[in-house]
Amino acid sequence: MADQVYVTEKITFQSNMELALQPRGGELLTTCMEGDLDGILAEIEDFFGAVETETVEGRHVPIVPTDGAQTRLWLGKPAPDYFDKLVNKQDQLMANIDLTGGYTMQGSAAIRRYHNRQWINGFFGGRLTGQGGTAGTTVVPFPTAQVIPANFGYGASGSNHLNVAKIIQARTVLALGDVDFDQSMAYIMVTPIQMGDLMKEVQVTSDEFRALGGRASADGKKIIQFLGFEFIEVNLASPSYATRSPTTYTSPTTGQLVRKLPFWVKAGVYAGWWERLFTNITLREDLHYETQVYARSCMAVTRTQDGMSGFIECYES
Repeated sequence: MADQVYVTEKITFQSNMELALQPRGGELLTTCMEGDLDGILAEIEDFFGAVETETVEGRHVPIVPTDGAQTRLWLGKPAPDYFDKLVNKQDQLMANIDLTGGYTMQGSAAIRRYHNRQWINGFFGGRLTGQGGTAGTTVVPFPTAQVIPANFGYGASGSNHLNVAKIIQARTVLALGDVDFDQSMAYIMVTPIQMGDLMKEVQVTSDEFRALGGRASADGKKIIQFLGFEFIEVNLASPSYATRSPTTYTSPTTGQLVRKLPFWVKAGVYAGWWERLFTNITLREDLHYETQVYARSCMAVTRTQDGMSGFIECYES
């Protein structure tokens, strides 16, 4: 009977962790492509560059083969992250493995933040490319052409915060990369500070805001969509991100310490899973029969093609 109760607890914790991850854990993961991977270095996809047609000039002329660039994208397996909790009393565990229980919510929040950190680190990191014997050996850094400087849209004495001009420029940058906006949703990640800056600049109840595709939350406290972009709000200044997935640097253009705000389309970012979620509840005989609650995940993220993403510099002080 005790074994049956114990097995039930394991199954319940696993199921509730998965359910708890869904409502809020998909804020970034639903905005990109994804797939299950294996091996230390996993091949994701081959990308074929654009080619043009050739004109037949004259009679009996030889055929000249049409050739174009081809890039193979890879993703390296990272070390997994885990959540671990020791519980002294079995009855305390029984009361806290339901969907709203403390351990389930604490564990799912930790795993969600890990997924977000991996997404952010992968987005700003170099892409791994290469074919054959050079598989995954070429690191392609973030292209400077995809960066919108902090002072864009401002005069010499501007505040360099987030403004409408930068959002319009982000769309221009993606369009110059041949992004098809009819087929792709575009996203911008912002912090609460940039959300406040933007709400100071646009009146969310105005006809002009709605005419530009603006959509605010039901309570009017944040902008959900504007100028063709959907906004993903993440508190990047939180210690969970600031020390493990930093998104600030000194702008080479202005010399200011600025926040980097990613913008992208779904096809421009890929999340690879080596382990989506593993959970376990173990009775620790070596710890006087305390109960160990454990959850683990392993994933990594990369940009796919340079023209499908970029970032905006914003001054925050």
